Amino acid sequence: METILASEHASNLLTVDENHLCLIDVKRGVVEREVLAEFPPDGRIVFAGRRQYAVIANWDKGVVCQSLADGRIIWRNSKAIHATELRLAADESSVIVSRNIPPETLLLDPDSGEICRRFKQTTDAFVDRAESGIVSMSLDSDLNIWRSNESIKVAWGVFAIFDGHFLKGDFFVSGPSGALAAYDIVNGCVRVLPKKTANSVRITPIHCNADQSALLGVVFEPDSKPCCVLMAFDRELVPLKRIAEFELVHGAAFCDSGRKLCTTSGKLFDTVSGELLAKFDWQQMRSS
Repeated sequence: METILASEHASNLLTVDENHLCLIDVKRGVVEREVLAEFPPDGRIVFAGRRQYAVIANWDKGVVCQSLADGRIIWRNSKAIHATELRLAADESSVIVSRNIPPETLLLDPDSGEICRRFKQTTDAFVDRAESGIVSMSLDSDLNIWRSNESIKVAWGVFAIFDGHFLKGDFFVSGPSGALAAYDIVNGCVRVLPKKTANSVRITPIHCNADQSALLGVVFEPDSKPCCVLMAFDRELVPLKRIAEFELVHGAAFCDSGRKLCTTSGKLFDTVSGELLAKFDWQQMRSS
């Protein structure tokens, strides 16, 4: 599989194989249904688990929302073209479209596709309205923490954000070269300065475990064999333990409230014990 996506609001996973979108029931190890994507996702796709929608961005055609139940198009937004990044708010309250022509980030209504808000001169954004959190990245690589339509600028100083996770007033961030940082979005300040985990190049995705006591991350260590590690960090981003190790994969997704991790190679791990729970054969699942 090229891409695997999970949602806090759904028990199934969405996998992408070329332009085929497959809903996977992890517990039964079967494909629930498969639909043909409106156009090849090319990495810019999100899974709205609560609604069972896939939202896909195309450089020239804009953004389309497609039902995973029957493949029908729910809405289109042909104005949201030139998307460089597509994200979904953690609480699924917004579809987030970042683009560079012009440099801005759009928040789209997930039910209608209409533009609800624009952040000009930004390159990325993360949203969790349940946490009262909106974090946008400006062109000068500062983070703008928005509360009540007012923003506080906090220096980030790193070129991009790979992944972000909100938790109890904190915003955890993973960035290039294995950097991790934590921001206090209530007080608008850095809580843990960006720090690099030894030997790591990339840490994504990130998620908190089921009891929210630790941050979990998939760490890529290019000089190790196997080179991917499921790692736990405390709230100060100090490594706690190596939970599981596996080969290089295209991607991975946390599911079951952080209790499990599934990789694009079809391996399902318990994120507490590191036990390999299952090994899925995607091709066989699709053909059966």
